[in-house]
Amino acid sequence: MPLRMAEPPWGAARFAYGYLGTLLATAVTGLVSLIAYAIIGALPICSPEDIGYCQPIRTALVAAVVFFGCLFVVAHVIRLTWQWAAWFIAFTLLLFEIIVETDAVDLAWLSLLIPALAVVASFERPDRQISPKVRLARLIALAVIAIQFIIWVIVLLATPS
Repeated sequence: MPLRMAEPPWGAARFAYGYLGTLLATAVTGLVSLIAYAIIGALPICSPEDIGYCQPIRTALVAAVVFFGCLFVVAHVIRLTWQWAAWFIAFTLLLFEIIVETDAVDLAWLSLLIPALAVVASFERPDRQISPKVRLARLIALAVIAIQFIIWVIVLLATPS
């Protein structure tokens, strides 16, 4: 039995596969996070005065990296393309920035729309070729979101609290 789907989903099935991919990546990340939390707690990397927040923050960073990596693996397996995973990550980072900047945690429900938005942003029909200009515009939009997020993090870290 092959590990990769034979045909890429398209149409309404892409939305279902987008949410399925998110669920699979979340399940793997949860498992890895449990293991990482135990390992990070056993390592002497947190000082005694930092122990209250050091272990959860480091585990959250490991979980984010694993989740984003799992998205690319799942996108490959269920044939949603790397663009779906890249848009998913871009929309997630954008929502995170909005929630942190506005201090509106009640906007977290918008994360339920991220798989659908990523499907729409990465949509390609199997029977038609997309213009190279459209592909370039998508790539530029992804780069702008990534660069803007990196600049935001740098400014956030440089600003005294």
